[in-house]
Amino acid sequence: MNRIILVIVLMLGGMASKPDMAFAKDISKQQAANIAKSRYPGRVIDVKQVSESSYQVKVLDNNGGMHIVIINKQTGTVESAN
Repeated sequence: MNRIILVIVLMLGGMASKPDMAFAKDISKQQAANIAKSRYPGRVIDVKQVSESSYQVKVLDNNGGMHIVIINKQTGTVESAN
């Protein structure tokens, strides 16, 4: 009986120590816009989800240039920018 309890406790402990990405919360469109603006100060023109894992943010910079910034939804990192 003690062995069964020990095995169950060890199994539950192992499950608790693994991060469960299913519960990870994605960043919001507003957070994606702020990340893009930190790279290219100016006015955000549009934010849209372009895939299950990323946002596309269009920023009009202070000099009139347009920048397209791709932000990873899970991590908030810039995947590409121009």
